[in-house]
Amino acid sequence: MPLDPNAPLILTASRCRWPGRHVAGLAELMGCPRSTADSWLRGRRRMQPWALDRLAEALRQDGRMLLSMAEEVDHAARTARKQHRVPRGFQLIGDWDGTGVMRDRRWRGGRPHRLSGDQSSTGRPVPAEILAGLKRRS
Repeated sequence: MPLDPNAPLILTASRCRWPGRHVAGLAELMGCPRSTADSWLRGRRRMQPWALDRLAEALRQDGRMLLSMAEEVDHAARTARKQHRVPRGFQLIGDWDGTGVMRDRRWRGGRPHRLSGDQSSTGRPVPAEILAGLKRRS
């Protein structure tokens, strides 16, 4: 059982402020050895009032910084929602090879482009007998 009744509060505050290295963080803030900070956190020694004041001020300052950062992130999210999404990749449709055929640039794994009307995937006219065979299948 800890001798200092404030030890659980100090331990929780230190773990929230410096997750994973609460002893080292508290020691760095107070300018004391890690063994002293560990004794404060475990309740074996009482933390002096000036040290409690310093920890409280550091927590207040961190809280204010986090709140201001949260406001900035919220503002960035609002401005990002207002901007339109820029189409990329296969969402852009155009005449890429100069043949007059509008198509996207989707990679089809070597498969040919779908036929539209009477043009092949290369943009050249399809012979009538092949086009008739394609119309029969569909």
